[in-house]
Amino acid sequence: MSSINILPPNTIRRITTSQIITSVSTAVKELMENAIDAKATSIHINLVKQGLDLIEVKDDGSGISSPDVPLICQAATTSKISDISDLDSLSSYGFRGEALNALCQIGEVSITTKTSSDQVATVYKFNSQGEVVSTQASHFPNGTTVSVRNLFHNLPVRKQFLSSKNRMSEELKKVERVVKCLSLIHCKLRVILCHNQCVIWQKNQVWNIRMSLSQVIPLNIVSNLHDIQYTSPVHGADVLLLLPKKSVSDLSALCLSKMELAYFMYVNKRPVRVGKIEKMLSKEFCEFFRSLIPNNKSPCMFCLY
Repeated sequence: MSSINILPPNTIRRITTSQIITSVSTAVKELMENAIDAKATSIHINLVKQGLDLIEVKDDGSGISSPDVPLICQAATTSKISDISDLDSLSSYGFRGEALNALCQIGEVSITTKTSSDQVATVYKFNSQGEVVSTQASHFPNGTTVSVRNLFHNLPVRKQFLSSKNRMSEELKKVERVVKCLSLIHCKLRVILCHNQCVIWQKNQVWNIRMSLSQVIPLNIVSNLHDIQYTSPVHGADVLLLLPKKSVSDLSALCLSKMELAYFMYVNKRPVRVGKIEKMLSKEFCEFFRSLIPNNKSPCMFCLY
């Protein structure tokens, strides 16, 4: 893994964003993407009080080397790119170098990490400016654990908004969807999601997309999906689309009542939502099987390219 460096000002201006961490789900997304970028094969996510009291993401990835630690929570510091031109060949998720710094500004961040060359793990605590304020040796295997406590403690309006009973329940569902979407596309990744010490979802290591999908969608649906593969002769893009088989007699058994559970789309292993594409695919499919699809239900679809 490359060392962490501060991006040049011109690159920062072109890739920066004003909103980074606006909810528990966006925090989990950023931390999980960092773990995947660190080549983790196992990720354990633990939330307390829907993540407002604690978000903890533990991975078995490469860890963070000691010389890089002072920079990991600074703004616009990253090992993923060194210049704007690197975006043309980007293969990682997080590359702006802003997520950890943003978390330091709205929560109490500590990071425990150990590389294969370290004799022991070290716990680092950071202040709101992303500076290391204390270190402590720890017994911990190779990898990294990021803990964020008291999220939005200095933004009372935001915390109050997220603390309502309905909002907390909705946010937990969003976290679950984020975790499932990222886990599904990485077949060999093992993931456990816990809330208040209870496992609410987990995924084992598998060997292909179909097996991975079966841990998110009922097996009877997955077994009746047909693979359509296509390679664009112009752009060289590989497209994989999974749709219900034409031979299925009862198509209603392969439909789900909520579109967000029925549709997954990825571009370069990044989960995306494109309303026009979703509507187009759903419309075309429903037109083709007009008499077989019940009202208010959506066909299960999976698209990857």
